[in-house]
Amino acid sequence: MVPVLINPPCKRALDLLNDHRAEGILMDKNIFIFGVLGTPRSHFRPCDSLRSAANSCGASHPASLTATQLRKHVATSVQLLDMAENERELLNAFMGHT
Repeated sequence: MVPVLINPPCKRALDLLNDHRAEGILMDKNIFIFGVLGTPRSHFRPCDSLRSAANSCGASHPASLTATQLRKHVATSVQLLDMAENERELLNAFMGHT
């Protein structure tokens, strides 16, 4: 598991979603915040959405637009930043690295 850092506006939006989950299309019985309609133990998969968007946006190499490639790009780009040791540790923990 990877911890998720969210800012206060995002937290308020998630709280609002959770408070009204029984009223919307997400059934109250689904244990996931971003659950799939009609299934109590199925969740939304962002990688599938990213793949679909990459294929439909007209990119010349849609297979390169993946979450894995994005993580690698972030890791490479961060090396250019002048980060303190504790900032690198926080980023590593956020990205799921030791």
